[in-house]
Amino acid sequence: MFYIKGLIKACTYSLDGLKEGFQNHKHFRLAIALTLVLSPVAIFIGDNQTDRAFLLFVLLLIPIFELVNSALEITINRIGLEQNPLSKKAKDLASAAVSLSIVNAAVVWSLLIFG
Repeated sequence: MFYIKGLIKACTYSLDGLKEGFQNHKHFRLAIALTLVLSPVAIFIGDNQTDRAFLLFVLLLIPIFELVNSALEITINRIGLEQNPLSKKAKDLASAAVSLSIVNAAVVWSLLIFG
């Protein structure tokens, strides 16, 4: 019984996070739009289930990292809005993770499309 309550709470928190992402984070919305547009393409161009899974997986990494980036930025802003070199480094690192997920997707898609 307690396990179900915990699972329901966890799902509620996750839905709250998705709602926050959609309502207040344009880059997350853009990443989701890209994922929704390219998912059918991935299913169509993938030669087999493994290719399709890779294409979809690398697409989904982009909004995932975007959410993590947003969470980190919000946390740092809560600590303080004044300029701090460590805060800048943390935000830059999170942004780099998003950028690498985009590069990763482009490389995987290119390899699977162009061979």
